[in-house]
Amino acid sequence: RISFGNAHVPGGRFAFGYKAPFQPPLEQFQDIELPFHQFSDKWDDATGDIQETCSDKPQFCPTEQALKNVKTISIWGEGVAGDVHLEIRSIYASGCSEEEGAIDQPISDPSQQKHSQGADQATDGEIIIESFETPSLNWMTINDPVMGGKSKGEFSIDQNGEGIFKGEVVDVPSLKAPGFIQVLGKGSFPDISSCEAFKLTVKSNVEYHGYRVSFGLKQAPGSQFYIHGFKTKISPPVGQFGDVVIPFLNFSDKWDPYTGDQLVTCKENPTFCPDEATLQDLKEFAIFGEGVSGVVHLEIKSISAIGCGGQIEKQTQQSEDTEETQSGMSRTVLFSGVVFITAAILVV
Repeated sequence: RISFGNAHVPGGRFAFGYKAPFQPPLEQFQDIELPFHQFSDKWDDATGDIQETCSDKPQFCPTEQALKNVKTISIWGEGVAGDVHLEIRSIYASGCSEEEGAIDQPISDPSQQKHSQGADQATDGEIIIESFETPSLNWMTINDPVMGGKSKGEFSIDQNGEGIFKGEVVDVPSLKAPGFIQVLGKGSFPDISSCEAFKLTVKSNVEYHGYRVSFGLKQAPGSQFYIHGFKTKISPPVGQFGDVVIPFLNFSDKWDPYTGDQLVTCKENPTFCPDEATLQDLKEFAIFGEGVSGVVHLEIKSISAIGCGGQIEKQTQQSEDTEETQSGMSRTVLFSGVVFITAAILVV
């Protein structure tokens, strides 16, 4: 399935955006055409199936406002058990009228990403929180010996402007379970309450499955006094740098102090979702090796927030002045006709 936008049907729970199913070709790339009228924001948040189509009830069709600023676009494997392996070359809109402007540029093109320096600069809907080329936060390590454990971690910034977080997580003798190591950043944080997700540019030099990130000081009701912050798991790429995007709604401040695992997710209970006050000032940001024994070696180039509304709107408006046509077809990031996905699915 594919979805876009943040539209929310009145009375809905966790379903956001306009969604439609699609079927990629097997083993060879091909364009998939998805007319906007195939999308609906009335869909089952348990299965992803459309409950009321745009054709049946126009109030569930994509609105002009949603098409002027898509805000998010997602591709899902959902509602059907099985392996997923999808390769995507580009996503674009077609059938766009000339007065809207056109660009021959995919919606997501890593070659066009811009990275600004400094904690409160924003580019293309992105706010840099920390760049280790020009670090602005104070970083320190905290290990589980504070609770009788034997794990040990260290953190440094190398000459390439990369933060190096490494060490080893071992069992806490009294618990007979893995402990933790942590690198913690404190200082002056930008307001990211207009944003939708974190983006970490990182790589792991080892196969380790206990990486987590957390931010903030908020405590969930009933939590132990030393537990605070919103936390979630991450899976960095191994051996090469890549962007790890973590939507804020993936975080919860109701988590197990012994394993770091979430006990109640934000989706299950919005009480535990990140709040606006925390996003306005994170206070602290931490990366953990936790709950899984093993060697940790993570390299970090930058930490930022993305999907920041004002900047996305600015980028969208600027694109209206750029026009180009390829093979007689207009393409634009202002969705106004048909979505095309150039993709292939491989069964392995």
